[in-house]
Amino acid sequence: SPNSAPLNSFISTYLLAMSSNFSFFIPTDNALKCYYDPVSMNYTQPYALSFNYDSKNVSTPVSAYAYKFDPKTYQVDSVRINTSIKSAQINNRLKDMLDQHIIVHDSADVDGILNTKKEYFTTKGGAPVKVKTTNGIVGTKVQGAWQILHNEYATVQEYFDQSAKTNGYGNGMTYIIDKPLQATTNSVYSVLYDNGSETSPYEKFYQLCQVDPDVLEEAGFADEYLSRTDKDKALAKYMIFTSSNPCMDYNVRFFSTYRYTIYVPTNAAIEKEIGKGLPTWESIANYIELAKAEIARNESKPGYDVEEATKAYKAKAQAMCTCLLNFVKYHFQDDAIYNDKQSIAKTEYETACINAVTNRYITVAVQNAGNNKLTVTDKTGKTLSVDPNH
Repeated sequence: SPNSAPLNSFISTYLLAMSSNFSFFIPTDNALKCYYDPVSMNYTQPYALSFNYDSKNVSTPVSAYAYKFDPKTYQVDSVRINTSIKSAQINNRLKDMLDQHIIVHDSADVDGILNTKKEYFTTKGGAPVKVKTTNGIVGTKVQGAWQILHNEYATVQEYFDQSAKTNGYGNGMTYIIDKPLQATTNSVYSVLYDNGSETSPYEKFYQLCQVDPDVLEEAGFADEYLSRTDKDKALAKYMIFTSSNPCMDYNVRFFSTYRYTIYVPTNAAIEKEIGKGLPTWESIANYIELAKAEIARNESKPGYDVEEATKAYKAKAQAMCTCLLNFVKYHFQDDAIYNDKQSIAKTEYETACINAVTNRYITVAVQNAGNNKLTVTDKTGKTLSVDPNH
């Protein structure tokens, strides 16, 4: 039973599996003196954990102390916080840490992180890891998404080659690093929101993702329901972001534990599409108000059919909403594609946008010519280049 294992998972058995090729990163004891607790980033007072190991304590050998962390300056205070870190919390963080330090390589990565043009790999926990190799294995720089954001590196200090290539039998490499790899604490929502900055390069796309439930209701998407609860439930399925699942702020509603890629058009690109007729939540709301005002002006006229006029404007408003939602969801793609140095052949990937006729997800074609030259081709045949600086 996995529940009987210290971390509720048989990691050693997993790493011994000969059916896969692994890279396993192990932070030194000193490196584990500073681990930015990702869960605490949503607390009033975020903190870093300092782990300690006591081999004489058989039942709970690992303990941890918390130190004040300033998310603005990224400084850790030298004075401990007077809070008790429970064993369940420690086990939770250690299990998460293990998942973020294991890379299960695909068949193309015969040498793991070495001798490849790839810079990005995906961990067992689903988080990206960026690797910058040097002339030798020792000194190789490794970054989790946290380190990428804060321009920090974990450096390989020592390694153990247990690969089949070297030994004739084995399944990978173990690397000793001087800092723990840390995944991002930023959500898709927080990146697009960018602290509400109107100068954000993502502002226009963020606004399109902010689905207006009032507009949806005015357009008639919940007309068949009577109770407020049922109406809200019906409207919720059209939202891009949701807070119904545990998260730091908002999750993408249709994301699960799989991997995804989001293509974010620039503000100028969104403005261009709006100029060509793409609806916005504001323009749809304005259309509805004008239509309702038109009905109010004419409802007393003989022969004027209010019900038919209402039905007509709601049909158009729903079409506008559907157009906008399809536009937005076409930018959310299944599977994580990195803007990497390694070339990849043109491959079709499904997006979150469904073809209402075929009931199939509409695809985009993704290709990388190498050296961060990632392109996406949509169903109109238009090919777009991904900015390597974002």
